[in-house]
Amino acid sequence: IPICVPDELSLLICFIVFFDAFLLRLIINFIKENLPKLKIKEKGFKPKEFRAYQKAKLLVEDEKYYQFGIHQGDIGTIMEDYAVQDYVLVDFCSIDGGNNYIGDCISVKLQDLEILKEES
Repeated sequence: IPICVPDELSLLICFIVFFDAFLLRLIINFIKENLPKLKIKEKGFKPKEFRAYQKAKLLVEDEKYYQFGIHQGDIGTIMEDYAVQDYVLVDFCSIDGGNNYIGDCISVKLQDLEILKEES
């Protein structure tokens, strides 16, 4: 009868298999014990206060806007149906009395805008 003597590789493989099973059991038990204790923070979308092509008035005078020629009280058109990180794209472009193109289409923080009611 041949005697089977485990070599180092066989021992290593047995250890890895045992350790993986042991580690997996530890992870599963940890999850089972702690999952009910987790407080899940709700994330989601806020209700929209605006629609695309709706008019909006700039409420603040700020360098981030007047560097583009846009000032408090200017009225622009919202260009998208969505906001990204509470910023919406607004087109403040117009033609002045000398037929010069003024303003720009920029991202504006929602709190800096007043959404204007549509005229019927």
